[in-house]
Amino acid sequence: MSFLLTALWLTLYGVRVVRWGRDLARPSTPLAPVALDLTVVIPCRNEAAHLGDLLDDLRGLDVLVIDDGSDDGTAALARQRGARVLPNPGTGKKSALRAGFQAATTRWVATLDADVRVGPDWAAALLGAASDKVDAVIAPVRLAPHPDAPWSRVQALEYACMMGWALSTARRGQAENGSGANLLWRRTRWLELDLREDEASGDDLFALEALAAEGGRTAAATGPAAWATTNPVSTWRGWIHQRARWGKKSRKYRSAGARTVSALVAGYVLLLIGLPLPAAAALFLGKTLLDTWYAHHAARAFDLPWNPVADDLRLAVGYPVLIVAAAVRMLRPMEWKGRQI
Repeated sequence: MSFLLTALWLTLYGVRVVRWGRDLARPSTPLAPVALDLTVVIPCRNEAAHLGDLLDDLRGLDVLVIDDGSDDGTAALARQRGARVLPNPGTGKKSALRAGFQAATTRWVATLDADVRVGPDWAAALLGAASDKVDAVIAPVRLAPHPDAPWSRVQALEYACMMGWALSTARRGQAENGSGANLLWRRTRWLELDLREDEASGDDLFALEALAAEGGRTAAATGPAAWATTNPVSTWRGWIHQRARWGKKSRKYRSAGARTVSALVAGYVLLLIGLPLPAAAALFLGKTLLDTWYAHHAARAFDLPWNPVADDLRLAVGYPVLIVAAAVRMLRPMEWKGRQI
């Protein structure tokens, strides 16, 4: 029975990982002319240290910064860099996003986080994936690790693997994951969605779940031009807190795909702990081999520094430790951007 459970888990996981890895090897999205029918919405709170660089990247585009009660000069900096600034009439990121989408008048609205950077063809890459049949475009967020910091490299690659999942399912019409740090929405469609604003986090995935439930369609913008790049979490504690926040959010997922992936993650750790040693060792080895194959595809797709074998082992050993630590952290009260989650 123990080896049957191992084989079942590896099959369910392997089918997904192989599909995601193959999709990462597909050609980049063709660039489209940047139409005037685009607004970039950036919800932010106390982001003066980062926002200026992003606004420089976005010169020539219609940018709307939603200031969520900043007291560090974020709004003044945004105005100096040529962005329109709108105070958030409510509280929190979802309220800020809603204010931005309501204020925009364009057909398409792109959302970015204030701490990312984008390239000169970013808007063209996202619009290149848009069409009359698409309601949302999933674009990748790339973590830029320090090449000489092993755990920074592992964090960046693990996140790239998550982006592979998001992009692969987006290509098939209903994304199971995505990051609000780099998304494109049909404005009128987004305004119709139930964002579950009672939840502090999840502005991206809950919106995508609502879109899928209503039969909406997604596409993927791929390739370096579509990247939004940011830095990895700087500490292990921060990484654990981030995953604990995601774990709390996952308990409220409604889509079958997101629930399945969350169950596979939790099931892997539980099986490692609960199976007899031979079956647990087979499970660990099988997942490590699958992850190594997938991680190397992700490293190439996102041009990430990677030390084969050494980093593969760090990922294999560190991942279950991260999940267990995040599960323990979930047992205590948590805040995100000043709100209980």
